[in-house]
Amino acid sequence: MTEGQVVGIVESLGIRIASTHESHFSVFCPFHHNNVDPAATVSRDTGYFWCFNGACSERMPINELIMRIKHCDSSGAASTIEKYRETELPELKDCIAEPDELPEFSAHLLEMLQEEFKRSDRAQKYFAYRGMNQFSADYFAMGYDPHRDMICTPMFSIDKRPIGLIGRSIEGKAFKNSADLPSAKTLFNIHNAIRSGSDTLIITESNFDAIRVNQAGYSNVVATLGGTFSDYHLTQVYTYFNRVILMTDDDEPGIKFAEKIARKCNRKGVYPYRAKFDELHLFPNGAKDVSDQDKNGRLLVSEKDIATCVQNASILL
Repeated sequence: MTEGQVVGIVESLGIRIASTHESHFSVFCPFHHNNVDPAATVSRDTGYFWCFNGACSERMPINELIMRIKHCDSSGAASTIEKYRETELPELKDCIAEPDELPEFSAHLLEMLQEEFKRSDRAQKYFAYRGMNQFSADYFAMGYDPHRDMICTPMFSIDKRPIGLIGRSIEGKAFKNSADLPSAKTLFNIHNAIRSGSDTLIITESNFDAIRVNQAGYSNVVATLGGTFSDYHLTQVYTYFNRVILMTDDDEPGIKFAEKIARKCNRKGVYPYRAKFDELHLFPNGAKDVSDQDKNGRLLVSEKDIATCVQNASILL
């Protein structure tokens, strides 16, 4: 069997692949309560299933696995195997952006915008209103563009070269980044996350979310700046980290985005976890993300809540 065929069948059975190895996939066993560490394997060549839990010890060829889970006969299993015969896994490339792909942004302009931020009560009050403090303003070198009335967050490469700006309006919810911001080729705050020394990376969608997570005590945090998780992002993740904790938005696109990241990380041997506030909620108080506010501008997620979400992270099934 092809690897794509095995993966297609296993995922269609609702069996979660945790990581990929030379000869097999590590999976969560569907025959006993297995949701912390994967207890079983599936052969990448034949699909043979083997649970190593002593109280379970289920083992069987893939056609029997299909019959057991789908409650079908041998012809039904054969149909499932045939259905996924042409399934191919998309190739994941090792992608590292060269310096000329991440052109250096003007340090002089950044300094001017930072000085504007320090002079502007409006910018500082908005920053505080969004739940961020003076430490974060200094740590992330926040700027302010008075002509566009936008808060500007610098973005840096792994070697801490400035490569652009992320702009967000104070009024409304308008966004305007610097021209050709290479957000698909690197992750926001990756330079600090690597230097944190942690083997775990926390992934958010927005730069403001990443700033609040950092403020809660986790410098090992990055932001994708949208719903794209490229092969460049993946290469940075598995090069420096063994585990990811996903803090994407609690809505349909955010949940699907987390699943996409998890699938890619699994295939590179990086364990994906999902941050959650409790067993029923990803974030407290009905929040969509860690920066969410109610209609009166009150933050729905505190720094203590963020820490709870990280500490309660569980393997993404």
